[in-house]
Amino acid sequence: MIFRDYNLMDKMENILFETNRIIVRKLSLNDSELLFKYSQEEITKSELPDEVYENISDIKDAIEYFMINYDYEYNFVYPLVYGIVHKNKNIIIGHISLTEIDKGIEIGYAIATEYQNNGYMSEIIIPFINWIKNHLRLEKIYGITKKDNMASWKVLEKNGFELEDECMNKNYFGGECKVKIYSKMIC
Repeated sequence: MIFRDYNLMDKMENILFETNRIIVRKLSLNDSELLFKYSQEEITKSELPDEVYENISDIKDAIEYFMINYDYEYNFVYPLVYGIVHKNKNIIIGHISLTEIDKGIEIGYAIATEYQNNGYMSEIIIPFINWIKNHLRLEKIYGITKKDNMASWKVLEKNGFELEDECMNKNYFGGECKVKIYSKMIC
């Protein structure tokens, strides 16, 4: 596989947590090639158009920006974006993030198409929320999904997020789309 040279055991300080099948860790420039590949998938283009990169250089710039945000031990700077790594294959298969929105902090996530429908997101949401509780001390987080992205809002519902609103929301291209806004108390 492409990133066998990134030895996770040598980078324990970069790991937030792990489950039976997944490691969630800080991103590395070694992740650039696969994250670029995933950014070119049709689902990324339709669901997360602000995460589509023109070239490898652009994704490396983004990762460097995310890496700078890791340096703030107790005064976190958003967005915080972490890699989702398949343990057995030792490759990055997606990301999970926290981003500032008007209401507070939003959780976001994406899994590469070939790894979807395996329960990976459902497996890591609660451990990620526990990490948030222990490190960021947030009281509440939000999840916003397109109304027609059933897989994404099902993950939120399965993990205790409650529907707050369904409304029209501005999208990345200046238009509007129907969204579902969820929240979860985590204190």
